[in-house]
Amino acid sequence: KGSAGEHFTYDAKLSYVQYKNALLYLNNALNTRAFDILKDTLNDLKIHGELGYNTNNFSLLAGVTGNAYNNIKHNDKAWGFPQMDITGSLRWNIVKNVMLKSDIDLMNGIYYRNADGKARLLQRSADWNIGAEWSIVKYVSIWAQVNNLLNNKYQRWDGYPVIGTNVLGGIIINFGQ
Repeated sequence: KGSAGEHFTYDAKLSYVQYKNALLYLNNALNTRAFDILKDTLNDLKIHGELGYNTNNFSLLAGVTGNAYNNIKHNDKAWGFPQMDITGSLRWNIVKNVMLKSDIDLMNGIYYRNADGKARLLQRSADWNIGAEWSIVKYVSIWAQVNNLLNNKYQRWDGYPVIGTNVLGGIIINFGQ
């Protein structure tokens, strides 16, 4: 972890994680629209890298995480856990009190069990979200966000397609500091 110059940051991690009572979501053999929630012990050799660029009013961050699951005690696979996750994040204060946001998440290598009982990989996923936040007064902001901007059709969990493009908005009231 560190920085290169005034604006660039980097981070790299190699870890070996031991999960005890990890919750694995496995499609039910009789009703594939339901899950059997299984607890298992497993290990994860995790490699993570991150690059960032920051200024006073702009932030860009990109990361990649690779997971190699092993020593799974009671199951064939780490059901529902991604093997690869690539993320990106942008925050830009374009004018005083107005911030634009964008996030992208790409996932791959998520195992599920099909109706025949065979292990299969879900289709790769790509999800891009954009939004804005406007600080009206010191403790009150409004925000809007468009999720799944490209209206990609994918499933994070087998049998459960994600919602297409959707718009959210709200008010933030900060009672603190």
